[in-house]
Amino acid sequence: MNRVLRHRLRNLASGIKSTVAYLSQELAGRLAPQELEYFPLVLNECDALSDLTSRMSLLFDELPPGSDMMAGDWLQELSVRFHDRFPTSLLAVEAAAEFQAVALSSPAWLSAAAMELLTNAAEAAPAKLVRLKGLVDGGDAVLRLQDSGPGIREEELAQCFKPFYTTKVRHLGIGLGIAGRWAGRLKGQLKAERQTAGGLIFDLRWPIDRSEINHRLTPAAT
Repeated sequence: MNRVLRHRLRNLASGIKSTVAYLSQELAGRLAPQELEYFPLVLNECDALSDLTSRMSLLFDELPPGSDMMAGDWLQELSVRFHDRFPTSLLAVEAAAEFQAVALSSPAWLSAAAMELLTNAAEAAPAKLVRLKGLVDGGDAVLRLQDSGPGIREEELAQCFKPFYTTKVRHLGIGLGIAGRWAGRLKGQLKAERQTAGGLIFDLRWPIDRSEINHRLTPAAT
């Protein structure tokens, strides 16, 4: 039922968009400019509904793991996606050589979690700096995200990964729930920590084969 409802909502949003686009063309010469401004507002709401149904799919449906790739290449693709979606936000990326040499067998799952964390950070502090760091800690790869937002209270921190829990106006609270779900699919864990000066630090970690990294970083004998 959940999947059927989301499918119908997507079709509804698409139908409304088509109708509004047609009306805006037909009425372009008969309405005042201030009246025409309502059409883009309706189109934006339809886009928001379509985006919501897609994100709900990440919360409930399965996602193909994607083709294998190196963490360094994956991090570059993630940075491009972030800048395309949030062009006014700043993203500072730092990745240790060990992290870049990690082989990702499920990059799509990692992207689903990471993009929700980045979206949460960008929305918490629009046009401010977001720091993203990749490192290796023992037998785990770690993706650490630090935002510049106002932060949340300690009692809210314990609830933040629960689906539909939110402290923001006009938000459903599914982003961190999605991130937590895909962290689990990676057999990893996702933790949040409050910063003293405000904002949050998220650590997404998952197990890796450290010996493979050492092999990739060891120069071949001549």
